[in-house]
Amino acid sequence: MQKNADTVKAFVTALNKGIDAHNANPEEAKVVLAKNTG
Repeated sequence: MQKNADTVKAFVTALNKGIDAHNANPEEAKVVLAKNTG
């Protein structure tokens, strides 16, 4: 992780943004997840 600290930080930031979006609108998140994961 230390070799790729910037990548890890970007991933965690994106993950948290996705979690926030899901929590803000769980019904829309269900539709998006179903569409993109089959």
